[in-house]
Amino acid sequence: MIAAALVAKDPEKYGFTDIEYQEVLCYDKVTVPEVTDLGLIAKACEISLEEVKDLNPELLRNWTPPNVSDYEMRIPCGKREAFLKNFEMLGPRLRFQFKTHVVKKGDTLAGIAKMYRVTLEPLLEINKIKKTTRLSIGTNLLIPIPMRKDAQWTLTSRGG
Repeated sequence: MIAAALVAKDPEKYGFTDIEYQEVLCYDKVTVPEVTDLGLIAKACEISLEEVKDLNPELLRNWTPPNVSDYEMRIPCGKREAFLKNFEMLGPRLRFQFKTHVVKKGDTLAGIAKMYRVTLEPLLEINKIKKTTRLSIGTNLLIPIPMRKDAQWTLTSRGG
């Protein structure tokens, strides 16, 4: 580690002469509620979903973690005000793309996932359960519903 620090301070001294440095990553930070869809964050910022994912590579799903109530997201520089304005316009129903399923007799995790056309892994993660968990009748499960590409949410004012 010390050697790497010494080389980084004076790379030419150690034979590194043709280094192409990347631009410094510029981003703003915003706080969002738990289990917020990244597509909604992208729309509120008026950017692509890929840009949101690139700035937040720790997020392996298309939503923020279910166990973090105020998740700090990185968004491109200069997009904070647009995000705050647009995200505030969203009602709670549009912020979260989830359904609740009440477990009935005979329900299985795989069957529930198939019924809602979701993969099992996110269902387990959001509900903090394992594949081997026995379901109790009457239990409420949170079902992550993928954002539809034809969702009716649009920005009402785009400044123009």
